[in-house]
Order: sequence, then structure tokens, then C-alpha cells
Amino acid sequence: MGRKYWDLMRKHGITDGLENERLCIFTLHYQFFREVIFSVEKNGTFVVLFDKRSPVFRCRAGEKEGGLLPFLLSYLPDSIKAKVVSLSMQELVAQIETRPAHHDWIFEFKRKYGMD
Repeated sequence: MGRKYWDLMRKHGITDGLENERLCIFTLHYQFFREVIFSVEKNGTFVVLFDKRSPVFRCRAGEKEGGLLPFLLSYLPDSIKAKVVSLSMQELVAQIETRPAHHDWIFEFKRKYGMD
């Protein structure tokens, strides 16, 4: 089918060390790795947008950070981890609110998504 992401994951070392895993990480999370590798290939930064109200992607228990994002990042080589960042919807909305050009819609967006 012409898919290249397996070759690209090998090229960038994402598949290194996975042969002894009981369950292939790509079974449930291949989309994350596929999108990360394509952003790397385009010399970009991969941004994970998440909602702070949900502990699924990022959560903290004292000093320990948990959630799906730290788990997935643990499978990436350091060179690629440096190109993955996360941004909460709340942080994004706060920045948008500082721009008067967006005041016509951002308050409705906040109301719709329970962020007011």
C-alpha cells in the first residue's frame, strides 16, 4: 500500500529494543508513533493538545508524573522526545484570550467546552 512509517520508525530508532516486549506498543498506539515520526521527517515539532481536567494524557501524583503521554514518550529515543511537546487546552485558550482579534469567538468556545 506504499506505507512508509514502519521504515521511518526503524530509521529513527523507535523500534529498537521492542523485540522483547510482551505486547507490541503499536497495537494500541500506532497512530501516536506514526504522527510523531512524520513530524520528525518534516523537521517539525509534534504537539499533543490535552485537557487538564482529564488525567488520561498527563497527571501528577506528588513528584511523579503519569498518564499516557509520559508512557508513550518512554518508547521514544531522546532525540525524538525533544521534538514532542504538550499543551493544555486551558493554556491555549488563555493565550488566545490575550488577542483581541479572537474575542468574537473565544468566549463562546470556552462556554461550549465548560472552560468559563
